[in-house]
Amino acid sequence: MLANVKEPAQLFRIEPRWPVILAIIAVLFLLTILHRPIAMLLVWIPCVAGIMVIVPMAVVGLTAVKARWLRIERNTQMA
Repeated sequence: MLANVKEPAQLFRIEPRWPVILAIIAVLFLLTILHRPIAMLLVWIPCVAGIMVIVPMAVVGLTAVKARWLRIERNTQMA
């Protein structure tokens, strides 16, 4: 009957990432402070890994082109 009526586009909602970013920063802070007792890795390796995860998550929230950064974010979190 109403074949010409278009349905509204589905909203693409992105959940807030700031709690995860704060948790990663807290863990990195604790690893930096307590690096002596748990010295399995060099001090800078967890920091680099944390930054590699945080940057795409922050950019997804700040940029208008989300599809590309969502793909990058997904790939960094799967690795």
